[in-house]
Amino acid sequence: MKKDRMRTRKVLCAAALFLLLLGGEETVRADSLELGNSSENILNGGVLASDESGDVVYYANTEKSDMLYSLEDDEETKLTSDAATNINVIGDSVYYTSEKGTGSAVYCYDVSTGKKTTCFTTSEEIEEMYVSSDLTFYYLSDGDLYTCEDGTSVLTEENGEIVHFIPTDYGCITATGSVRDYTLCADGEFVVSGVTSFYTVDGYLLLEVGSENYQARIRDLFGDDPASAVEEYTLGDGVDAVTALAEALEADDCEVCEENAEEYVETGVKEDDVDAVTSSGTTSILNDSSVSDGQRNMVKRARQQHEITWTPLKTITGWGTSSSTYYFEAGTTYTGLPYGQPVYAAYVPWDASLDEFAAAVADVTSLMYTSKSTYNHTVPYYSCDCSSFVSWSWNLSSRQTTRTISSYATKVSSQSIYSVQIGDAFVLAGSHVVMVSDIGYDSDGDMVYVDIIEQTPPARS
Repeated sequence: MKKDRMRTRKVLCAAALFLLLLGGEETVRADSLELGNSSENILNGGVLASDESGDVVYYANTEKSDMLYSLEDDEETKLTSDAATNINVIGDSVYYTSEKGTGSAVYCYDVSTGKKTTCFTTSEEIEEMYVSSDLTFYYLSDGDLYTCEDGTSVLTEENGEIVHFIPTDYGCITATGSVRDYTLCADGEFVVSGVTSFYTVDGYLLLEVGSENYQARIRDLFGDDPASAVEEYTLGDGVDAVTALAEALEADDCEVCEENAEEYVETGVKEDDVDAVTSSGTTSILNDSSVSDGQRNMVKRARQQHEITWTPLKTITGWGTSSSTYYFEAGTTYTGLPYGQPVYAAYVPWDASLDEFAAAVADVTSLMYTSKSTYNHTVPYYSCDCSSFVSWSWNLSSRQTTRTISSYATKVSSQSIYSVQIGDAFVLAGSHVVMVSDIGYDSDGDMVYVDIIEQTPPARS
């Protein structure tokens, strides 16, 4: 079975961070403490960090044994052969951890000289590490917190159950619990429980509890009543981490989804997909109670466009002109709507429903075979483009373009990797738009994939 290139795509955490973080905070500053990485990166395994300018990205290359690489002007350079994690960048120095025997080693790679030096080794396995500008190393091992200065490690918080932490000028914020159900403390004092994600920026702790968003001024967390420092999220312009559009669709019953499910796609969230993800040790957020019915219906509409199968009765011209032209061949089964910008024809499923599309495919005398659209490129009469795909998935009142679709949503004020939600869209105006259809976490709470669903032109066979 051939597939048109409307597709879903698993984006590994490094790629997702590159997409989301380069436009945001490059260095987290909890008042005066300067760390070599952001809490978004470290909480996700420290697989990527950028220099202060944001022009150079350092990352553990997941396709090459997690070796340390840099990326500048689209040029990838191998720096060391170590399996790197907990990457921190301060000036020209890239700090990272790597397994060493039964413990861990902390290395420094000097970008200006190309030399690698050992900062210190420890018999403990370092799970998370922050480096400050005064070269103090904070790290987590076996549920306890350590501080290392001048090569000497000191146990600073013996707890045995800490799974994440963030150092600040006032003390450490720590998390116990499990994936998307953390309890936060400040120097051991209770702050809040039921936390699904958290990170620091500009002197604030930002956190999600269920599907609601909160903030706390970091210095207030280390006072007499840390829990009282937590308040509703008001930092920045725009909306919080849960997209306003998804909230507006809470009561969306999606009768069309149900009708399409009976005819074409049984469900937008397939049980075998969920079981496969679960068996791999990854938790799909589609099962999470924080995902609204409106968000699930976005995925249903997207999947129904993506998974409908059709077999043309005659060969028809696909997207393209001259030598790049693609053909849908008679008698060959394709999955997903054909790509096109049929401004002078029928957008599916805007101007024609999936039912009408299927009927046209089954009728050799229909406009599917007797006419075509020629806007920009030759395309099938009944087809769909990226902005139409997302517009329908969002259940908008009219089809939008990549230049107008942003007017129907609100930019998420925090561009953290942990702010991305199902139903969110990434938009490059005048070029392309994609929608987030799933997010997966491993048992450590690290985000391991963002599932992107989109509509693109087909590849030439």
